[in-house]
Amino acid sequence: MAAAGLAQLREAFEDVALRFTRTEWELLGDGDKGLYRDQMLRNYRALVSLDQNYWESGRYRETEQS
Repeated sequence: MAAAGLAQLREAFEDVALRFTRTEWELLGDGDKGLYRDQMLRNYRALVSLDQNYWESGRYRETEQS
């Protein structure tokens, strides 16, 4: 169960993650790099929060019974 939830969380994060090549990253200024890191951290925290709420609410039981 927990492994399935972790896999779904990882997949969801990949859906919202923005990737840069090394060359693109080097072209970004320090401010842009900071914004990127902050946004990726916010995305991660939001997804972890959603996953935690999902498991605590017991909604996973409803999907198992379907």
